[in-house]
Amino acid sequence: MQGYDVTAYFLDKKAAKGDEKISAEYRGLTYRFAGEPHREAFVAAPRKFLPTYGGWCASAMGDDGSKVAIDPANFKVKDGRLFLFYKSIFANALTDWNKNEKKWEPAADANWKKLTREEPAK
Repeated sequence: MQGYDVTAYFLDKKAAKGDEKISAEYRGLTYRFAGEPHREAFVAAPRKFLPTYGGWCASAMGDDGSKVAIDPANFKVKDGRLFLFYKSIFANALTDWNKNEKKWEPAADANWKKLTREEPAK
């Protein structure tokens, strides 16, 4: 998550950098938070805030099942799920996702399960 607060996407509806002094561990990873209330929300229900597809680009996961790095500020929250996307000067994977979402979301779920043997975060 490159230091971004996973709860801010849901609680504040925006991407926000976390503070390294306000953190919590879950499944061997350290998560940072913008404030103590965010950390408390995460500790109470961590799975609720986990990024879908482990924080990899949702479009790439849906298109061909590949792991592509994301821009943490390029995101979409839909139906309680946090989707993250690649972005550069030349490409915005969120735009591609929005065009192909009905096809790519179930494909990404299946690709993630095949890749990790785990259900994607929901």
